[in-house]
Amino acid sequence: MVTKNNDIFPQANSIILVLTALQKIKENKYINKEEMSNALEVSSRQVDYYVNVLYYFSLITNKNELTLKGQYINDPVLNHHEKLIILKNIIIEKNVFKEIDCYITSNKEIPSRNFIATLIEKYYKYAPSTYFRRADTVRSWFVYFINNNVYGGLKG
Repeated sequence: MVTKNNDIFPQANSIILVLTALQKIKENKYINKEEMSNALEVSSRQVDYYVNVLYYFSLITNKNELTLKGQYINDPVLNHHEKLIILKNIIIEKNVFKEIDCYITSNKEIPSRNFIATLIEKYYKYAPSTYFRRADTVRSWFVYFINNNVYGGLKG
C-alpha cells in the first residue's frame, strides 16, 4: 500500500526558471524574494513555487545552500543539454516522475494530462482540481525535456 504524503508537489512550469533560480541562489544564497522575482521575471508568489521545486528535489538546503546535487547541476563546465539530463535524472528519483519517465521510454510519447493527474493522486492527497494543475507542471517539464533532446530523437 502506498502512503500518501503531503510534500509540496511542484507547481512551477518552467524548467528554465528552475535552473535560473538555482543559479541565482548559487550566486547569492541571501537573495531576497524581490530580487529573485526580478531575476525570474515572475510574481513573488511564483518565486515560492520555483524555490519549493529546489527544496523538493533536494537541490538546496533550508539555509539556501546548494546540496551536492545542486552543485553538480551548476557545474560551469556543463552545457544546457547536460544540465537537463542531470535534472531529469534527479527528478525521476521521485515516484510520479519515475513512472512518467518509464511511460515515455516505453511508449515513445508523453502521457496525457489525465494519466499524469492519476499518477499524482496515487502518491499525494490534494483537492481534485489540484491534480490537473500539478499535471500541467509535470507535463510541461517532460515536453521541455523531449523538445531539448533529452530523450534522443523523440518529438514532443
